[in-house]
Amino acid sequence: MSTKYELKNLATGKTSLLDAISGTIGPDVINISTLTKDQGVFTFDPGFMATASTESKITYIDGDAGVLLYRGYPVEQLAEKSSFLEVATLLINGTLPSKTELDAFQNSIMRHTMVNEQLLRFFQGFHHDAHPMAMVSAVVASMSQLMTCAPCLANIKAQPRPIPLPIPVTMATFPFNRFESIASRLQPGLRARYIPGLIALGVD
Repeated sequence: MSTKYELKNLATGKTSLLDAISGTIGPDVINISTLTKDQGVFTFDPGFMATASTESKITYIDGDAGVLLYRGYPVEQLAEKSSFLEVATLLINGTLPSKTELDAFQNSIMRHTMVNEQLLRFFQGFHHDAHPMAMVSAVVASMSQLMTCAPCLANIKAQPRPIPLPIPVTMATFPFNRFESIASRLQPGLRARYIPGLIALGVD
């Protein structure tokens, strides 16, 4: 049985019963969703210092204690001991992958990192000194119009990965030097997988 709190208006004597909600970690929270209907008032909490604004099954944050957890793992532990793709799998599936699961995920990633040729021409519309983050935002937004077919949308619902995956390759295409190859600007680890990936996919 969940804990209940009673809120009483001392002027009118009207009371409201508020349910407490328990999370996996951290203090309980009081559900005040019916407060306005019952009492005709809103809460006032500048800066959300004592308010939980949402429920998350992925992240836990305690700023005062300096705690940041992803799926229960301290972020510093993940940064030190896990790869980027291991953490991505953890966030999506809720558990760290086995070697077999990680290999399968890496193969899936490789097959979704190809960049549509239209995106390369998209860069020509930017000013020569455009900020990289503005370019990333615009390019990521434009990716959605390349995946509007029914099979693509079905794939996104089944595997919510395709749109973010071309970002590393897309960033490598930024025209900082138009005579420098895409592969030469990729990070070493990604480059090592990118070239064999092109060969495996039959890309010349």
